[in-house]
Amino acid sequence: MYPSCSQYAKHALHILPWYVAYFNSFERLLRCGHELYLYPAIQINGKIRWYDPVSMKESTTRSKITYSYLQFNRTGIKPDDVMPYKRKIADAGFADYLFREGEYERAVTEYYRLVYAAADSANKASLLRSIGLCYFHAADYREYISFFDKQRIYFTPDAILRAEMTHYLGKSYYHLDNYQKAISALEWGDRSPDDLLFSENQLLLGISYARIFDWQMAVEKLEMIEQDSPLKVSSENIIRSLKNVPKLPRKNPVYAGIMSSIIPGAGYIYSGRKGTGITSFIVNGLFIWAIRDAAVKEQYGLASAAGFLGIGWYIGNIRGSVAAAHVYNANIGNNFIDRLLEKEGLIEYKKDQPGPLF
Repeated sequence: MYPSCSQYAKHALHILPWYVAYFNSFERLLRCGHELYLYPAIQINGKIRWYDPVSMKESTTRSKITYSYLQFNRTGIKPDDVMPYKRKIADAGFADYLFREGEYERAVTEYYRLVYAAADSANKASLLRSIGLCYFHAADYREYISFFDKQRIYFTPDAILRAEMTHYLGKSYYHLDNYQKAISALEWGDRSPDDLLFSENQLLLGISYARIFDWQMAVEKLEMIEQDSPLKVSSENIIRSLKNVPKLPRKNPVYAGIMSSIIPGAGYIYSGRKGTGITSFIVNGLFIWAIRDAAVKEQYGLASAAGFLGIGWYIGNIRGSVAAAHVYNANIGNNFIDRLLEKEGLIEYKKDQPGPLF
């Protein structure tokens, strides 16, 4: 897994309260190497690793082995046509050529060179827009978010530019499975119905609300798609399905936590993580035996040391079981939504391979 468990613990201690980092690190050790289909596969130094950083919110984990990507090819909208913002930029031809060829990293360097030489704020804003689009189309969504935050001041004065860049901000958060922030960004964009991206914006908002299981808001956003939009028929079909959502199977996080507090690992197994559950049962069982054995032999120092470590495994097992139940529920809901989108031809499945959304 990436980062390694030791790196994970070190990072946790830097960004979390020590007691939370302590329990989370033990819980990560219990999960390590089990149920890998729950984590995105990435390539590190030529080897496949499963990405599980400290900041990852398990409750938003996507559906098992495949990652689904929305595509709006039927709209006929091209990346360079989505906004009537394009300004004439002197000497930007080579940078634009690199962008069109998909050489995004080189294009960024060229655009930054032009930003440095730009004399007026309008040209600078236009160049920064191109840099942001390079990050987005290169699927470097975290970099796009960071870039947007740093350069927000240049996008704010122009309402059209601000709306466009905010739209890509929402899409970046969606790519990262952070649906709450995606919703905030897309709502803040405040697009008008005559905007070329309005229908795409509403569809993405509707799907984002569905991903957090707010079916009512999802329907409201999808209903706002214009009648003449190529996405209207698909949105109406999705609306009918969301208005009649079947009773999806769920796991109760409270039950999972209680079960693992009584029998370590039981909550994991209840939530569909058999491998992690068995590991938790064995590890916690060994520590309980070690504490009892040391106490019987009146080796109280050893018993205390084993107890200090044992409590980390035990509490970590309870916390992890609760999280596992949330993950189970999220996966069930996301699989249901993925099936709806697949039926409408709005998603494309790629196995173990990140790719661009829309």
